Amino acid sequence: MLGLAVLGAAALAYLAAPGARLDAWALGRVRAGVAAALGRPVSVASVRVSVLTRRIEVRDLVVGAMPPSTRAVLTIPAVTLLVSPWPLFQGRLELSSVRVARPVVGFWREDGRWEGPFPAATGEQGTLEIALRRLDVLDGVVSFEDRSFPLWCRAEEVRLAWTSGPGGDGRVLFVAAAAAHHLDSGPPSGEDKSSMRLKSKESGT
Repeated sequence: MLGLAVLGAAALAYLAAPGARLDAWALGRVRAGVAAALGRPVSVASVRVSVLTRRIEVRDLVVGAMPPSTRAVLTIPAVTLLVSPWPLFQGRLELSSVRVARPVVGFWREDGRWEGPFPAATGEQGTLEIALRRLDVLDGVVSFEDRSFPLWCRAEEVRLAWTSGPGGDGRVLFVAAAAAHHLDSGPPSGEDKSSMRLKSKESGT
């Protein structure tokens, strides 16, 4: 759940200021927090906070690879978070739901090391207790590439529904994807895809 704690921290802006100032504050917090958590360059187009609907919308979040590479390891066009307000007064952040739309995640080996949206080796630990009740990922793409092997594989139309359970554990309600793989020097122009589905699988966090 990459950057989830940082994205959720924007909920604290409820107590800061209304309107555009609130959105600007939240945008800065999300961008700086995700960059610190992943140790990579981050850009965010916009963050919109609605106090009335308890909704936070993050648009066009892009995490770049370590320089000098200019590729992106993570691109998320839209993240929507629904916040439960009362736990904030108890020092807890409770996210009723997080919806991640059309994420693109890339892993590849370059110059002898793997790249991807991995957590930073060292990072500050937040003091805010965070609870996630439901996570939905819609129409995601995950790719792996190792040109030295060579191997390329890609999963498209990835969908995931997860809900929390008592004691902090969780349950995967639904997983689906269309997968393609290719043993060659790069992605093929036309590959065979196979679908796989998994429903109601018990899982921990």
